Amino acid sequence: RRVGLIGPATEEEAQLQERVELNELMKMALQRVAFLPFGYLIDQWRWSVFDGTFPPSKYNSGWWDLRMKYQGIKPPVPRSENDFDPGAKYHVAANVPYIRYFIAHVA
Repeated sequence: RRVGLIGPATEEEAQLQERVELNELMKMALQRVAFLPFGYLIDQWRWSVFDGTFPPSKYNSGWWDLRMKYQGIKPPVPRSENDFDPGAKYHVAANVPYIRYFIAHVA
């Protein structure tokens, strides 16, 4: 249409295309919005470990406090400091910053 190979869209086609584009944009937004709290809390936990806010005796409880604060979720079963749930995320165990993913979703 832009180069003149086909005629202009009908009103119905234009409305359909607008709905398709809007739905695709909404889908992208919802995927990104759902990621943001988790992306933020991973490095929030790491930084709290580095600055001493979460000493080793509070690693797991600090993790779940942040999960509740930013995502509104609780552990599915009772957890203690003998568990190390943050370590289930590769980026925590390998000491890889997660902020890059957070920024990629914001940008």
